[in-house]
Amino acid sequence: MGKRRFLGATDVLTTTLPPRDDEFFFLLDDLDGIPEGKCVDSVEVQVE
Repeated sequence: MGKRRFLGATDVLTTTLPPRDDEFFFLLDDLDGIPEGKCVDSVEVQVE
């Protein structure tokens, strides 16, 4: 396995959301230039 590099804090959404329930999906990949989507995560938010 190669040397791991980590991305620092990154803004992924810079807008105001209306009141509602949302689920956001994040697809993470190796930095080898081949899009494989090896890691998928999600977060559910409730905007009031």
